[in-house]
Amino acid sequence: KVSACCIDAGSEEGETFVNQTETLIRNSRPGFTNKKAYFFVKEFVVQNLLNDDLKNRFDEYFTAIQKAGLTDTGFSFQSNYARNPNVFYLTPLILLVISPLFLIGYVFWFLPCWLPWLLAKKMKVYVGYESNIKMLTGLFTFPLALWAGWKVAFWLFESHLWAWVALAVFVLCGYVAEAFMDIATRWWEWRAARVFQKQNPMEWRQFADKREEIMKEIHA
Repeated sequence: KVSACCIDAGSEEGETFVNQTETLIRNSRPGFTNKKAYFFVKEFVVQNLLNDDLKNRFDEYFTAIQKAGLTDTGFSFQSNYARNPNVFYLTPLILLVISPLFLIGYVFWFLPCWLPWLLAKKMKVYVGYESNIKMLTGLFTFPLALWAGWKVAFWLFESHLWAWVALAVFVLCGYVAEAFMDIATRWWEWRAARVFQKQNPMEWRQFADKREEIMKEIHA
């Protein structure tokens, strides 16, 4: 039953193919729910895991845009929102407004989030096991961070009540920091795509054609 709900890539090459497919589906905005998108990707991967021609085309597309300094996220955003530039210009203002909350959350969660990531990187385990390493490490680093945050807040306010309130604010700011970094990364990738499209319209058209062919294959 568990196997029926999992995507078995079989190898690191297969894992790359899964990640590329998930990226394309996520950025194409087909109106899927998360559950429907997951099972769509699973069915597609199972059917094409041995399709070397298709996997090569995926690699060619992702390698080409990577060499151009682009990502599929930035590429698809520029393609989808080219007619609505207001979103592009409003995003930095929104980030500026929430930047104080981001700084609080980033400082508070830096070590508990960074240490599990660093440990997984240093161990150089199979990519499918990285999340296990991070979660197991987080069982130690996050309680320590929460304890330290409570202690700092109690030292500042000398009140148990305000220490707990401050700790809740720290946790919420952590979520804000995560959203901030996601939005900022997406905006920066979008900016790179906008600049590239203006400076290299012919190459942009070639990338768009490659992506369109791949999406037709996925939704065939």
